[in-house]
Amino acid sequence: MFRDTHLAAKIGYKAEDSQDVEKKQLFSTVFVTEPGVGKDSKGAQIASFKAQLTYDPDTFKWGITKPSVTVPQENTTPSADRVSIFSDQPSTDPAAVGGAQ
Repeated sequence: MFRDTHLAAKIGYKAEDSQDVEKKQLFSTVFVTEPGVGKDSKGAQIASFKAQLTYDPDTFKWGITKPSVTVPQENTTPSADRVSIFSDQPSTDPAAVGGAQ
């Protein structure tokens, strides 16, 4: 869900020499690795993972104006029917673990 939501994000902005709004995909790659479930200092269950995201290079370009980020409100998780994110049991589905998300 994390990966798919970020890949669906779009950035819109105006270039300094244009009145037209350009819209592009905000992230070109999103890698989610090292998923885990543990307990915090109070014993509450927590989820953890590492994420590496690659922004579109124009995101921080000098001279763009009126930047905005949008994420469509839709089910962005292709595996939503197979994964219970609140389960105490680990998933045995390899497509729902690690970088395959």
